[in-house]
Amino acid sequence: MIYRLLIALPFIAAQGGVAPPNDRCVNAEPLVANEPTDGDTSFGNFDFNAQGVCGARSDRASLWYRITGTGREVTVQVCTNNGKITDYGVLTLCNSQNCQGFPAVNTGLIYDCAQNNTLDYRFIAEDQEWYYVHVRSDIGDINARNGSKFTVQYLEDEDDEPVATQGDSAMGLSAMFALGVSSVLALV
Repeated sequence: MIYRLLIALPFIAAQGGVAPPNDRCVNAEPLVANEPTDGDTSFGNFDFNAQGVCGARSDRASLWYRITGTGREVTVQVCTNNGKITDYGVLTLCNSQNCQGFPAVNTGLIYDCAQNNTLDYRFIAEDQEWYYVHVRSDIGDINARNGSKFTVQYLEDEDDEPVATQGDSAMGLSAMFALGVSSVLALV
């Protein structure tokens, strides 16, 4: 048994590498609006914590990025630089299963950066709220260390006015009850 381990040790060491600093949600790398950021999941964490919760399978090598909301609509875009299936989900809290949303589940399509193809997801990023982008790559075997090289960015038009939220509405729920409205089917 020990003999087998000693023979395998050089091969294991050759596969070793350093995990990127943002391979865990608590160390998410902040993104800047309209500035693409390159990533590589080769030594990223296999995050089983949020498996199947926010988009396609999340039990893949992954990296984490953070967006700070400004009250505007944002578009998160991800594309691959080496032909690997890459997808993502946007969560509202680390170490949770609070999914903000995700693009349509990728069914084997390659969103190639060189072809200007991106996998997009749009949402309203509430002012001063943090959103965590969990970028994952389909690299096959869990022991494989040939991860996805990708580009992630979020687009925001700074000329747009922030979008009003429910808290900003002119007539909130309490105002409606004060006016004598006894049943509310939906708030828009």
